[in-house]
Amino acid sequence: MTRTKREAIKGSAPRRPRAAATIINTLDRATLQQDLDALKSALETRFAYEALGDRDWRREIEERKSTLPKTLDDHAHARWLDEFMNGFRDGHARVRGPSRPHVGGWPAFLLRDVEGGTVAFRPDRSALIDPARPFVTAIDGLPLATGLASTRT
Repeated sequence: MTRTKREAIKGSAPRRPRAAATIINTLDRATLQQDLDALKSALETRFAYEALGDRDWRREIEERKSTLPKTLDDHAHARWLDEFMNGFRDGHARVRGPSRPHVGGWPAFLLRDVEGGTVAFRPDRSALIDPARPFVTAIDGLPLATGLASTRT
């Protein structure tokens, strides 16, 4: 397989359109504080790198809890959590969750054309994002066709 052949094959593959937006949820202070308490408990009971170095990660969590705004979007919270976990120097530690966007700009859902329209479902294909309203008609207020056309490369 030569480089020319690989590039030809790659260039002939159909491109999947990317959605123009990700789902953003707003979290209240109480929910965020509960999330940080759960993180603290998990680190204390299940994380092998918890005592690595002289990092006072418990203080970091308490500072974060005391400075949280009244509401925060889950993407901003996930970014903070990701930075916090990176401080442990454990290359396997990651922040993942059902509402966390995929790194690199990919949405936290997949789209598929089916009879009747386009549906959004979880990246692991286990369920529709919203079974009560499975058909996607717009993303960020733009008609679906317009949003998808703007993402094609």
